[in-house]
Amino acid sequence: MCGLARRFASAPVFPGFFHQHEEVPLAERRLPETTYQMLRDGCANDPDKVAIWYMHTGCDTPENAEATTYRQLWRRVNQTANLLSSLGIDKTDVVSLLVPAVTESQFLLWGG
Repeated sequence: MCGLARRFASAPVFPGFFHQHEEVPLAERRLPETTYQMLRDGCANDPDKVAIWYMHTGCDTPENAEATTYRQLWRRVNQTANLLSSLGIDKTDVVSLLVPAVTESQFLLWGG
């Protein structure tokens, strides 16, 4: 078993966490209406917090993983959206993605 798997296998369980979470009705959670708003809020709340940990192998740990902060994610998502817009792609257009599972694919997914 690699280090990360051992780390999660020994992670403490918080009894009642999911039940407590589900007790709050969805309408009362004040969730953002769009994914774009969610990313904007994440960047506004803590722009230097890591939004994405990309682990090159299943045994990588956060110490050797590639980290992308909310600030970096927000910038790249907007950059991608602007690129698609400059190519004439509208927010109602359907775009097919064929990309590897790497950090950059998230910029395209959320900026598209």
